[in-house]
Amino acid sequence: MQQVNIGARNVLVSLLDKIELWWTVYVDVVDPEQVDVGAIVPGKSIGLRLLMEIAIGSEEDSRKYLDEYIRLTRPAAPSSERS
Repeated sequence: MQQVNIGARNVLVSLLDKIELWWTVYVDVVDPEQVDVGAIVPGKSIGLRLLMEIAIGSEEDSRKYLDEYIRLTRPAAPSSERS
């Protein structure tokens, strides 16, 4: 298995977070003064972190993500018709 340079990975993820946050605040938001910047977490950052946790993390953690995904995307069982 190929080794992952955790330090370099963290630097790249941090850089992407900063770019995405800047874009969200100064391009997507109409009035940046009215936004709590600390509360913003861009979707791309969430997705990248999730993918990295699955790819680099333990088999057990990866399985938890898969199980939760299946639970959330499973079609709802049809409810019985009311009389």
